[in-house]
Amino acid sequence: MTARDDSQPLAAFLALAAAVKLLVILAAGPGVSPDTAGYLEFTDAILKGWDAVTTVPWGSDVGLPSLVFRTAGYPLLLAGAKLLAGAHYQYVVVAVQSALTLLSMLMIFRLSRALLASDAAAWFVGVFYLFSQSLLYDVEILSDSLYATLFNVVLFGTLGGLAGVWRLGVGRMALFGLLWGYSILVRENGLYFTVLPVLLLACGGRRAALLIPVFLAAVAAVLAPYMLWNWQRTGEAFISVAGAANWLRPGFHMLRFGYANPFDGGDPVSQLVRQGMPDYEFGAQVTILEALQRQLGLTPTRLQSYVFGRFVATVTEYPVAYLKMVLTQLRPFSLGSVLTDPAFTLNEFFQYGPVLGQRVLPGVSLKGAVAVFRDFSLGGMAGFLLAAAGLAVSTVLFFVFALGVPWWAVRVLRGRAPADVRFGAALFGWATFFTVVGAFCLVHFEMRHALPAIPLALLGMAAVIREGRAKPSIA
Repeated sequence: MTARDDSQPLAAFLALAAAVKLLVILAAGPGVSPDTAGYLEFTDAILKGWDAVTTVPWGSDVGLPSLVFRTAGYPLLLAGAKLLAGAHYQYVVVAVQSALTLLSMLMIFRLSRALLASDAAAWFVGVFYLFSQSLLYDVEILSDSLYATLFNVVLFGTLGGLAGVWRLGVGRMALFGLLWGYSILVRENGLYFTVLPVLLLACGGRRAALLIPVFLAAVAAVLAPYMLWNWQRTGEAFISVAGAANWLRPGFHMLRFGYANPFDGGDPVSQLVRQGMPDYEFGAQVTILEALQRQLGLTPTRLQSYVFGRFVATVTEYPVAYLKMVLTQLRPFSLGSVLTDPAFTLNEFFQYGPVLGQRVLPGVSLKGAVAVFRDFSLGGMAGFLLAAAGLAVSTVLFFVFALGVPWWAVRVLRGRAPADVRFGAALFGWATFFTVVGAFCLVHFEMRHALPAIPLALLGMAAVIREGRAKPSIA
């Protein structure tokens, strides 16, 4: 497949996207969250010098030190911004994040237009991603935006190369491997998603499959030195200990949802939970972990291994409750909203972003409807109808995507549709979205975790819609 001349629509889209990003930065400014402090602690250690960043408290009474709980990828960006702009570093960070998102959008728009042979389809993918959660996380001092950009540059870059939109050789694949390795140092859970680019290359034919060792070698070239550095700092080789703070979460979710109580036994974790667990929020969980670490005399890595074993035991003992917990987190109405619901995006931006700190549109529920009619106003009613319309349309589009790709696959298997590159892109977008969301639902899912997979899902959605219009019969 050869790339179409997309210079004019691409320029128009990038101009719109750049204007929106600039307006958001100027109007809202940078935002911070409770997680920002951990990144800044690592950043300040980097700026203090080598001794500060390599001196890590280690043992059974140190908790989860920030210098190994976080990875260095995002703090390096913050350190560079602080060196460049001092007290105004936040504006440099959000400007860089927004610019990098624009770079990924360039690839996303070009590939969508080339694959689907449609300006409208490219605008569909580009505009919905522009007004997705990227609107919020590009201006937050958090790793989500940077990780999503690296994720999409690598996957869209590889997919575009396989589709013939641009060339994909050894050098470019090695670069993608280095970027992917760095993305893992931005968000360590990206290590699990390395299966996605490998799967894409494996399905791309013999020549593409030969690039897998190149890609993995480049990834290893980033991660191996980092693990050795941790070994030099602590005496143990690892990437981070962030997992220690997450493996107990499924048990707490099961307890909170009322599906089971995995903490009614006599093991140390259960005893500590019963002794003092005021709520199931992250802070309370970390307090339990620190007490467990002191009680059992565990280093942070051994604590991580211990709670992972506890997670496996919980799943084994309560498989039905665990499955219910996973399905509860896999919320189709919310997943539709995260893809194509501007009302949801507005609420997310104003509630969790730099301004207001509250929702601007009412929730679409019986309780929300009662509140709107009780405190009736034209503005309130208009907001409720807007939110309801956004939820309805996004839910329909989500099920078109979620069920449409399997329907398309059945037609391909029956020989009633070609297994062409458009089908391959839709199938990969479907697999990527549900792999990312599903993997987080196995432990702990927040809507921001879906951000990296949104563009590929939108590409798959647009492809299904075009296929459905071209082949209206499902026979």
